[in-house]
Amino acid sequence: MMLSRKPGLKWVHRTETSLYDWDETTLTQDGNWHALSLAGIVPPNAKMVLLRVGASHASAGMYFRVSKVGDTAPYNCANVATQVAYIINEQTTLLDCTGCQIAYWASNGTFAALRLVVMGWFV
Repeated sequence: MMLSRKPGLKWVHRTETSLYDWDETTLTQDGNWHALSLAGIVPPNAKMVLLRVGASHASAGMYFRVSKVGDTAPYNCANVATQVAYIINEQTTLLDCTGCQIAYWASNGTFAALRLVVMGWFV
């Protein structure tokens, strides 16, 4: 990986997990940005985190977004949009996790599924 060649960055792969770290029962779905602490999973010296995010809703056009805290402009975040009712849409994204936290936003309403799992990080 090109990023791993940059001086000072080292990839740390997270061991296998059997569950999502956060889901629709633990993430607020109100159309507002929320800070999410990664402490307990990601070490405080991590620079970037690799996330797998997903969303499913009864309606198409609902969004689940993740971003660096304080940098939540629409074109600066990873967007997962529901395209078909009750079909999960997922993507993998790399985010700055300075301060061991990220920000997330979910459309107002009740999602059938929201998925967020930490796959690894760079230190």
